Amino acid sequence: MKTKFNAKVLLVILLIFVAALALVACTPGEQKNQDQQGVRSIAVDGFTSLTMYSHQPFTVNEGAVVVITYYNGKTESVALTADMIEGYRSDVIGPQTVTVRYGDQTTTLSVTVVESTVQRIEIESAPSVIQVVEGDYLSMKGVVLRVYYQEARSTLYSLDAYTEIDETSSVVTGYRRSFAPGFYTVTIHYVKQTVTTTIQVISKDVVAVAVASKPAKDAYFVGDELETAGLTFAYTYNNGDTAVVTYDEAVAAGDALSVDYDFSVPLAESRVQTTFRFETSEGNPIVATFAVWVRMPSVLRVDLIRNPVSFGVTQNVVVREEDGSFSYYPEAESKDPSSIDGLIQGERINLETGLVRLTYDDGTVKETDLTDIAFTISDQNGRRIDSQTVFSEPGTYNLTVRYGNDAATTLTVVVKKRTALQLILADPNGIVGLEYWEGDSLRGKTSMIRYNIQYDNGEFAVPAPDPVEKVFDLAAIQQWPTLSESMLAIGSNATFSYTGARSDVVGEGGTSVQTIAFTVENVTAGFDFVVKENALRSVDFTAPADNYVAVGDNVVSIAGGKFLLTYLNKNFRTVELTFPMLSYYSEDGLTPVTHFDETGAYLVRPVVTDGTYTVADPAFEYFVIAEDPAVTEVRLIDRLGYTPEYKDRAAFEADLANNPFVLRVTDSRNNIYEVNADQAEIYRMSNDYIGTQTVQLRYHGFLVDYAVKLSGRAVTSISVKQMPRTVYYLDPEAPVVLDLSDLKIERRFNDNTSGVVEYAAFDYYWNIVLPDLTTLGTKSVLIEYRHGENLFACSFEIEIRDLADEVVSIAFDPTQNGMTEVAPGEYRLVVSRGEDLNVTPFYISVVYSGSSEPVAVKLQRGYVTFDPNAFPYQGEDFVADRDCEIRYGNRTAILPVRVTERKLTGIEVVTLPDRFNYVEGQLPDLSGGQIKRVFEDKDGAVSYDIISMTDPLIQLADYVVSPFENAVGTDQYVDQIIRVVYGSYSLEVPVRTYRRQHVAFEYLDSVSFYGDVKTPTLSLRNTVEGFVLPGWSIAYYVEGVWTDRVPSVPGEYPMQVTIDGNQYYLDEVIEERSLFIIAKIITVQAYPQEKFYGDPDPEFRYFIAGDSLVGDDVLGIRMLREPGENVKFNETGGYAGYQIKFELVAGDNDNDRYRILFKYDNLTIKQRVIESSIDFMGGDNLVEDGTPKRIIAVYRLPSGDSVSIGAGDLVYRKDGAIIEGAPVEAGEYTVTISDNYVFADTVPQEGRSYSFVIKPRS
Repeated sequence: MKTKFNAKVLLVILLIFVAALALVACTPGEQKNQDQQGVRSIAVDGFTSLTMYSHQPFTVNEGAVVVITYYNGKTESVALTADMIEGYRSDVIGPQTVTVRYGDQTTTLSVTVVESTVQRIEIESAPSVIQVVEGDYLSMKGVVLRVYYQEARSTLYSLDAYTEIDETSSVVTGYRRSFAPGFYTVTIHYVKQTVTTTIQVISKDVVAVAVASKPAKDAYFVGDELETAGLTFAYTYNNGDTAVVTYDEAVAAGDALSVDYDFSVPLAESRVQTTFRFETSEGNPIVATFAVWVRMPSVLRVDLIRNPVSFGVTQNVVVREEDGSFSYYPEAESKDPSSIDGLIQGERINLETGLVRLTYDDGTVKETDLTDIAFTISDQNGRRIDSQTVFSEPGTYNLTVRYGNDAATTLTVVVKKRTALQLILADPNGIVGLEYWEGDSLRGKTSMIRYNIQYDNGEFAVPAPDPVEKVFDLAAIQQWPTLSESMLAIGSNATFSYTGARSDVVGEGGTSVQTIAFTVENVTAGFDFVVKENALRSVDFTAPADNYVAVGDNVVSIAGGKFLLTYLNKNFRTVELTFPMLSYYSEDGLTPVTHFDETGAYLVRPVVTDGTYTVADPAFEYFVIAEDPAVTEVRLIDRLGYTPEYKDRAAFEADLANNPFVLRVTDSRNNIYEVNADQAEIYRMSNDYIGTQTVQLRYHGFLVDYAVKLSGRAVTSISVKQMPRTVYYLDPEAPVVLDLSDLKIERRFNDNTSGVVEYAAFDYYWNIVLPDLTTLGTKSVLIEYRHGENLFACSFEIEIRDLADEVVSIAFDPTQNGMTEVAPGEYRLVVSRGEDLNVTPFYISVVYSGSSEPVAVKLQRGYVTFDPNAFPYQGEDFVADRDCEIRYGNRTAILPVRVTERKLTGIEVVTLPDRFNYVEGQLPDLSGGQIKRVFEDKDGAVSYDIISMTDPLIQLADYVVSPFENAVGTDQYVDQIIRVVYGSYSLEVPVRTYRRQHVAFEYLDSVSFYGDVKTPTLSLRNTVEGFVLPGWSIAYYVEGVWTDRVPSVPGEYPMQVTIDGNQYYLDEVIEERSLFIIAKIITVQAYPQEKFYGDPDPEFRYFIAGDSLVGDDVLGIRMLREPGENVKFNETGGYAGYQIKFELVAGDNDNDRYRILFKYDNLTIKQRVIESSIDFMGGDNLVEDGTPKRIIAVYRLPSGDSVSIGAGDLVYRKDGAIIEGAPVEAGEYTVTISDNYVFADTVPQEGRSYSFVIKPRS
């Protein structure tokens, strides 16, 4: 499509484009020139500023413009500015014509210049104080004037150029350089106008002093006076002037000058300080210094003419206990000093008491004490110590006196050891206040008592926290050392003895006092303890076993009869029954008898006497049966011929009906007859004993023994027969689980038989104790088997390896001890045909991934594949070699084995058993012991192997299991020889067999504080290596009941220790110690309180300082205060308070759980403030009539309420003297307010008192 353009339109566009290019091409300046070239004329319009002021610039009013006319007829207006004006002169008065120029065009204006008149001047700004130094020129620098003109304008005019104004100045008048210091008014002149201001003339002062020249003499001796000749000073004044004056001129001028110096230090540069205190406006001292040399005359000789002595010590001191704290007070001070050859340990030398004579080279002689002399003190080893030292250690010291560099004089100081003066005992835990039973001991409790020692030098073994106050509070006492039994004084016993009259009533006992003293460092002190009589608490009785007698007899059997006497301290003793204790009565107990003359029952009454106690209790009575004929003998006839075995006691009792035995009875008529077994009473039998035991049976008072066996065979030991898997890998994602499916345990019995139990057949008698399966390493798995009262154990080892530690290879070294070299270089384990492998001494070498170093692993039978029954008899020449496979960690190795016919030629000990010590009744356990079996085959070839002494084929002989059954004496052990028999050969193993032992133990934590009660424990000591310690438990006697719960409240609680004996240690019940729970020590402190006079008492409160109550405990404390309601004052006029005290309240509270220390405080009653005048009433027209004339006093509160002052607070005076109560007699009186009130300062004096008159009766 084509577009057609209109020619005219195109021409217009082109013209516009050309014009635009021209405009863009022209600069602004060029545009202006073109416009000017086009200006035809200019004219001024709107100019109204026809009057100008002399000496002022040309001014153009707002709105004045220059009208520009161009040649093209157009006009344009621009603002008229002062820079367009030419030819203007502000200094010519009168009419003027000035030229206005715009570009090249000009025009004129007519103006009139008139004189400009200053109306006034003011000070626009100036320094706060215009100061000039006395005699100096005045400077107006900083002063600015504001000048106001008649045409309502102003300008600023600076006076900075006027800096040297004196009395000749016309700009500032009224100032003279001769002005004395003070304030003056000066006048400032400007164009016939003036303004005044104030100036200050200050005195010409010295502001700095320096030493211009030092004195002519600049060297002095110690003690000389300063000579000032030649000393000059350079003064600098506050106007910048300087001057040099001599010392004498300065003194003569009255300058306040002081000179300070110290010429006491020899051989040193000494500084002289001159201080000027001029009377200046500042008043500060000005210091100038200079240095001179000071020296000492030379000393020819130093003579020690008096030895020093010590300061002495305070020796005679008494110590008093107050509220649980200890303070010591001088009773008589002893300040006697010691000579230096007899100082007491802890003393210090008083240097002022030593005197030396100094002889100088100039002939001067001077005496001085040692404080002015240089000296040193050294100990026995030559080490220097401080001159002010306290000689805390005895010995010999050297004191060297030296003056300057002169020869030294040495003295010997001898320090004697301090001697203990008194022993101070403290009982912070309340141990002394406890009550003790006779027979009790302080052992174990003395450590709760603390002590300190005061010495003859005034020191304490443990110093007081504050060396000035010398008070030991409870916290300090707890730092003292504790006593021990070894510190008991001669004649004192830690065991308590009762010395009072003996009680004769069961359950009651008296008390006495025992003094126990302690000696430490040859000084003695002690406490008094209350000792309680250990009277009988209860009596129990066990009747004799034989309760039958023959008719006509007069005595009964007493065998087995005994009393159990229990005492108040929970101890007991057994008293065997004796004939004098018995008396006989008829069956009804009414008729005493001496013989049992008829058949039937008789009553026996036993009586026991202990000290002053005689106990005959109906509960002790028992019956005996008189028979005719009487049974004189009972024998047990065994009908079985062997020891029967039963599952338990019940089975035995049931079998009595089958008559496993009969009782053959013989009576007093020699009749003999048999009684069935079920007619006998089982008198004593252990229900829990497993194995053979002796049962006691009773028939008509006779005891017979019968042996029975419970629970079959008795196990003597267990061992691992076949190993389970033994190598495991620790996987972080899955725990290690033992695989015991292949485990087999062999049990050995006391009849020399054995049996194997597989893991799958384990029942509740078996227990497996697993090791920590979460860490790497070799672990031991413990197998326990409980059989009756005995616990048997064996173990095997497993390995827990890192997951990356796979078994790379295993190897067996055939040259190990126990292998036989059957041919040169060929080693085999030689085994007799039919025998199992014995790998006891062997190891395999295992290499794990990640390491090239082999690890030795114990070879166990379960690792080796071998069947001992695979070799039938084939004659004496039979030899079979087998390479048996060792499997470990999925890797295999070869164990070379030779099976042959051979005969044993001897045995040797390789290692002794692990166990050397046994207890009576314990069968030998030879675990760990090894023997070498030596064999020889048909051809004479020798081979050997090593087997454990626990091998089933080994027999033991000559060992006595219970060697003490018929032993005489109390030896605790016997040495025995076990003969170890294998085949026809034997060897000896030494062992030692002990009696069952009393376990040795110590009590731990048997003393505690309330709130921090520790559970008492026992520390058992194994006195025989290899013995297994027994279990134990502790019961506490609390409120008449034995309990295993540890009590928590303060008190003494007898402890009953039960030793759960095992095969090694005896069962025991021990009641010898008590648990002591000590009351907790707390400090209850009152809060200080205050009130205003007349107010009720505030609520008194207290707090527990430094600690808190236990749990929800509540104290029963009543707070009281000293009586009184008046305001109290002390000697200095300050307030004195009423003491706030405490009182313990009986009732439901926990006071007895604490040892409470009270800290009192005060209630302060403050004066009540009266802020208004007092209105006194009732004092008008009073006439004496014999009755008191009481005045009423009222004051107003700020709220407007009125308050009456009580009659007791009104003070009446007559002739200035206070009278008691309201006046009665005629006279003039004054009434004031008591000191319980105080007036505010705003209350006038006349409002504080009142005067009145009582007229005499007419």
